[in-house]
Amino acid sequence: MPAPAPVPPVVPGYALQSLLGRGGSGEVWRAVPLGGGEPVAVKVLVAGDPDRQVREAALLGGLDHPHLVRLHEVVQLPRRGGEPRVALVLDLLAGGSLAALLGRRGRLTPGEVVTAMAPVASALAHAHERGVVHGDLAPGNILFTAEGRPVLTDLGVARVLGETAAAEVTPAYVDPIVARGAVPGPASDVFGVAAAAFHALTGVPPWNAATPGDTLAVAGDGYLPDLAELAPGAPEPLLSVIRCGLAADPHQRGTAAELALHLRHACPAEPVAFGAGPVAPSAGRPDVRTALTHVVPGRRPRPAPVVDGDARWGGLAVGVVLGVVGFMGFESAGTLGVEAQRPLV
Repeated sequence: MPAPAPVPPVVPGYALQSLLGRGGSGEVWRAVPLGGGEPVAVKVLVAGDPDRQVREAALLGGLDHPHLVRLHEVVQLPRRGGEPRVALVLDLLAGGSLAALLGRRGRLTPGEVVTAMAPVASALAHAHERGVVHGDLAPGNILFTAEGRPVLTDLGVARVLGETAAAEVTPAYVDPIVARGAVPGPASDVFGVAAAAFHALTGVPPWNAATPGDTLAVAGDGYLPDLAELAPGAPEPLLSVIRCGLAADPHQRGTAAELALHLRHACPAEPVAFGAGPVAPSAGRPDVRTALTHVVPGRRPRPAPVVDGDARWGGLAVGVVLGVVGFMGFESAGTLGVEAQRPLV
């Protein structure tokens, strides 16, 4: 017997049509404004201090960059006998995520990597100048508009949710110092952009192991696989820029603005192809889309964890759903909580 359809909450000014996803920070619904207009994504946050959530969300709404997801409105949902909940009205991004694109194609050409990643680094530079850190940058948080423009989502969710928010990271892309318990900062975001570029160029993320927990342990060790070996034929300037962003010493990574500039000069940009394009041959090497680059010593590879499709982004197949998954901070097989010294900013 099929499960009953979820009942949408009442959000003043909007008709919620369908649940797109649910995660640790709240729920995302497809919605349309009652007064008419284009569909939007409405993220209903988990219960917390509504005044703080409104204040911090308004701060994020002050960020204005073409490659940051746009916050249209902050709405309070009245609740009988309790504190009101807060909903964020955001752009509905129909082009899908970089994670979904890599799932279809395996990897991108060097020029496509520049096109997808340089604008994200520029968006982060804009946020960093205003004191906002992403803290969990991964391909699932890099989405595309229907026209193919890359947009960074899920920025500052921990800051909006407050000190009770769990500090979650995606182990395959996490900064080693964060994997060991440090607080994410601007340098961690630079690492995240470089790690996503590593995956886009090679077909595998920089940290790999049989389970998310093992992957986090590998990230904490900080031993990177050989980028040139996994991306034969890639331009050396592009490899150098990505290696710099992945430097073990955060002070050697440079700023997000510098990363954006260096990516643009590393090689000519190319339009991103969103179809299931061919994957370049690997010259006799294992298929880099599936090969493990790391296995934690002393442990045998185990089957991947079973993921509940109705609550985890990995189980969502519709393109528009993938387009808003970055809003959620979803609990997936690749996302773990990490105890940090203080909350993300």
